[in-house]
Formats: sequence, C-alpha cells, structure tokens
Amino acid sequence: MPYFRATVFKSSIRQSRGLLRIPARILAAFPTGFMVHDHYFEHFTGIWRRLLSAGDYSAAETIWQQAFAPVFRWEQANPNKRVHKGTGYYFWGMTALLRGALDRGYLLIHQALEEDKTTHGNISPSTPALALVSLNDSDPRQAFIAWVREQVVFLKDLLGNYTTTRGKSFSWNDFRTRFLSSPPNLDVIFLLTHSVARLMDFKTVEHSLQNPFAGQLEANILFDIALVIDAAIKEKNSTETQFSQHAAFLLKAAGSSLTVGHLTNQIQVALTNNFDATLTEILNGSFRLPGGIALSRFERDVAVAYAIRNRGAHDVSSSSTIWQCFTEIQKALFNVLFGAVDYLY
Repeated sequence: MPYFRATVFKSSIRQSRGLLRIPARILAAFPTGFMVHDHYFEHFTGIWRRLLSAGDYSAAETIWQQAFAPVFRWEQANPNKRVHKGTGYYFWGMTALLRGALDRGYLLIHQALEEDKTTHGNISPSTPALALVSLNDSDPRQAFIAWVREQVVFLKDLLGNYTTTRGKSFSWNDFRTRFLSSPPNLDVIFLLTHSVARLMDFKTVEHSLQNPFAGQLEANILFDIALVIDAAIKEKNSTETQFSQHAAFLLKAAGSSLTVGHLTNQIQVALTNNFDATLTEILNGSFRLPGGIALSRFERDVAVAYAIRNRGAHDVSSSSTIWQCFTEIQKALFNVLFGAVDYLY
C-alpha cells in the first residue's frame, strides 16, 4: 500500500474506532429512531470519502464492515429490536460498485432497499437505494446519481438506435414514465439495471471479448434481457405463457403478419439445424421464410430475441455468432424491449 494511502487508512481506522463506541449508547436510547440510526452511519462518510479520494476502495469497504460490526452485535443481543441499516448498506454498496464488484454492490444496494421497505412500510420507498436500482435519474437526492446517469446515457444510445431504425419519436421520458416508473413488478427493473451494469462493464474490456468464453458470458446477459422482454410483454398478454406467443403478440401490435407458426416452425427449425448460421442470416437480413419472404427490420429483431430466449433456456455452450456479433445482437434485443413499451404501454 503506498505511503499516502497507508497513512490515510491508519488515521481513518483510529477515527473509526472512536465512532464504533457510539452505537450501543445511541441504539439503546433510540431503538426505533431510524433517523438517529442514519446519523450513526453518516458519521463514517467523512472517513470513507477520504479513502475514496485516496483511491483506496478496499479500505473504504473495510470502514463499512467495521461500522456494521457493532450494529449486528447489538441486534443479536436485542432480538426484539432492529436498527435501520439502509443508509449503511447504500454507502457500502456504492463502494463495492466503485471497486468494480458489481454483484456484491447490487446485493448490498438491494439489501438497503429491503431495509427501507421495512422501516417505511412501503414496497416502493422514495429512497436513494430504489432510485439507483430503478434508474431514477430525475431525483438528485442520491449520493450515487452519477452511476445512474451513466446507465441512462448508455440506454439512451440504444434508444437512439431504436428510434432511428423504426422512424419513431419514442423518447427516454416515454420509456421512463411508461415502464421504469410503473413496471410489471420491481424485479423486472432490478434485472434490467443489473444487466445494464454488466453490459457497461464489458465495454471496459472490449479487446478481450473475441473468444468463446466471452460468448458464454454475453449469452447469459442477453438471456436476462430476453427475460425482461418476456415479462414486459406478458404483462399485456397475460393469458399466454410462451415467449413465442408474446413475440407474436408484439409483432401484431407493430403491424407485422409474422405469426407464432413462423417463429416456432420455420425460424426455430432453422435455428435448431444450425444456430450460428441462422442467427447470422437473421442479423444481416439474408434469412428467408418459405416462398422467399424476407423479414422486416423489427421482425428480425424479434427473431433474434426469440433465438436468444430459447437457446439461453436450454444450452450453455458458446455460440461464435454471439461473441462475434454481440453489439448487433444487443441492439436487436433492446429494440424489442423499447418496441414492447412503445407499442404495448
């Protein structure tokens, strides 16, 4: 550890030890006062920010581990009482995300949200944790709004591809108000935002994505996006259960004559015979239905989503087309998601 970081860390640890003597007194006096509990965790932010400024994310996480230790001990000693830990989990999760630990970061942020739900008695509390995991970029009252705004910029770029290829005026505000702010359920949005974070993380190592293992990881994320699409359409087509039926429902709303039969027979048969070759043909527009019928651009996008959804549910092997054409496939799936909200919501 460089001298400066070591000095900051040691100084911070000395300060944090003093703070760790606080909770027993505070919590005993205010066992249900969540604002006081917030204040306890906020005491650590000064030390935490110094470590962040020094670039020592590992030590910054250690601060939150130390902050939680006496809280957990107090709760174990007082089983009928609880401490509101939403603020602490939020800052800890934020630190993990800055460190690049996406799964741990999102687990901690979601734990913060669960704390907020319990404390406020509301399944959708207006708190920073919910704002982060639901991509609420309109609420500046969150310490990690920069993270949310970066994700919004990423999605707006994909949305621009949708509006350009479809000739639509569908806006980010349309998507936010009609879907992000009122989704089928919060789990759908959580899966979407976590997937977006993973996609953005991939962009930092684009030079390392031309290999079969990259295809496996990419297929996993694309499958999650397909699940979001599935849930989005199912909300408006609740009598059906199959993705092919949901895909056909969306296509009909978009003015297409492509049917479930086309998807499950001609397209699926071709994918089963040669997945990579067929997916490549769908992407480049050379795929033909019997009679030489070509697919429209949106029909191709839906066919790609159908291919990813079916393969992801049954096959873990790598697909060369996925890692070689990942950007095009990603755009296709988001075109379908935006189209689902555009036509159905």
